[in-house]
Amino acid sequence: MSSGGSVSRSMVRRAARLGGSVERVVTRIAKPTRNLGFPYRKPTVPKGVEVPPAPAKLGADYDTAWARKAPARAARTVITRGPLRMFTRLVARPEVLGVDRLDDLIARAAGGNAAPTAAAPAAAAPTQELPERPTRQQITSVMGGL
Repeated sequence: MSSGGSVSRSMVRRAARLGGSVERVVTRIAKPTRNLGFPYRKPTVPKGVEVPPAPAKLGADYDTAWARKAPARAARTVITRGPLRMFTRLVARPEVLGVDRLDDLIARAAGGNAAPTAAAPAAAAPTQELPERPTRQQITSVMGGL
């Protein structure tokens, strides 16, 4: 390099020669496939034939059927319960507050009807016996163990 941190002309020429030689090597490697035709290249279209546009594969048309299959679900579960949970606990120890407010929902999920809360009128309360009250450990395991 010359003084002042600028690039000399000889370095630019050397880089240009290197780029040219790389281009020649790539051309030489790709040359045999140039004449192979259809399976390795797009087919030719006769004049006067209008090619329909390719169907969209992004956005709302993105193929997501694979994500609902068993292997994808298993991979998601392993990733979520393994490294992702460990990373979350490493970065921040989450504390779940207000779990007691979910008692009605947990009781309904257990199969019984929940007792009415202050927001629900008492007139519509069923007379069925409620299931056993879940423990805090059961609640946190239902919520993902965070």
